[in-house]
Amino acid sequence: MKASRKTKKKEKRPRANTVYLHKKQPMIRISGGKYVALIKELIRIIQGSYKPDLIIGIATGGLFAAIIARVLNVPYGILMAQGYKDRSRGVGKRSRIVRFADEISFIDPRNKKKLKLKKGKLPFNKVLLIDDLDETYRTFKRGQRLLREWYGEGFEIRTACLIHKTCSQGFVNYFAQTMRQYKTTGKWPWIIWPHEDLIDNLKAFFKIDHIK
Repeated sequence: MKASRKTKKKEKRPRANTVYLHKKQPMIRISGGKYVALIKELIRIIQGSYKPDLIIGIATGGLFAAIIARVLNVPYGILMAQGYKDRSRGVGKRSRIVRFADEISFIDPRNKKKLKLKKGKLPFNKVLLIDDLDETYRTFKRGQRLLREWYGEGFEIRTACLIHKTCSQGFVNYFAQTMRQYKTTGKWPWIIWPHEDLIDNLKAFFKIDHIK
């Protein structure tokens, strides 16, 4: 009898938006098409529910807020924020801390002027604060607190995001999609955005380990 040849099965590459496991961490990769669809859905919801006169994106995840503002023809600002791990508590007790810039970069597409919003009285009544993901609500809470410290109480703040996780400790006014934990594992998925994939690919191409 002829010995049967064992054929190697080709490994299937994970499709976009497919859940997979990496170091026991469930993850979801958002494709470029899905990313655009989420932005469109969020614009549709905002357009039918609210008319902000200023949109502020929490960067870098909320940079797409500039696109929403241009579509809705609304002035927009960018509040820079950077997350990092606090290792001062020792191994196993690390927490993620978000640092914010001390000012907002502001652009009004209607007159194409770039200027700073001076601290004091804000010349807008309805502010929409946007980020890509709401997981704990801490970033939104800190952003709102800074706006109140800088500009007072004479305006309304509402929040919006692309994906809202139900584990959040706060209330987001507008979101394109809700995400829940997996029933089988009880864990929350980690989301990989298209620009994060791009950054990783460029770092690998140019052999860059970290930003100096």
